[in-house]
Amino acid sequence: MKNLLFLFLILVSTFIYGQEELNSKISSENNTAPIPPMITHIESNDSLIFVNWEYFQVNQLDTNILVRISDHDSTTIFQWTSVITTDQYIDRVKSNGTYKYQIITKDSSGNSSKSVIDLVYFHNGKTPTIENIQVFPNDAEKLIKLTWEKPPVGVISYDVYRGKNKQDMELIKSLSPESDRKYVDKDLTQGTTYIYSIQYISVDGIMSTPKYVEVKF
Repeated sequence: MKNLLFLFLILVSTFIYGQEELNSKISSENNTAPIPPMITHIESNDSLIFVNWEYFQVNQLDTNILVRISDHDSTTIFQWTSVITTDQYIDRVKSNGTYKYQIITKDSSGNSSKSVIDLVYFHNGKTPTIENIQVFPNDAEKLIKLTWEKPPVGVISYDVYRGKNKQDMELIKSLSPESDRKYVDKDLTQGTTYIYSIQYISVDGIMSTPKYVEVKF
């Protein structure tokens, strides 16, 4: 009788231990974040941006969310489950600028993970000119300081041109995007009227339309 009781207790203990192990394993699995699709390519064409991605893990219960991220907020533009193995979304945009995209994947247990943010610079074929070019002549130091606004697209470099007429403009300085959009032109001749033009090269290799300012030094 004692042996049977002892055996019974062993069986109960084994069952309880096994359940605890199983629950622990399930809990551990449920705390594992799902693997989101990876954005592999983004391309802009006309007013459309094509976002493509690849799957590394497919779970039919996972929910995927494609978001567009701006400097101010993020917007959900497409949502689907892994049952629908789509791999492209076409985003329709209206204005020039930098567009960032990310995929968020959530599982049925509430765990989530995010893909690496990818971005694209979009323009509608008409690269905006440099706006609000300011000139500050300094007669005492024989120099002119120029400042300008940042364009709404990605920039590789800024080019500063100077001349005495628009048909005879000379490139005097190329500046990196990190230049704070400022340039000081020195060793100028007093009593001379100078014309400046500031253009930029976008990340797509397109030169912006010239913007001219005239200053009597």
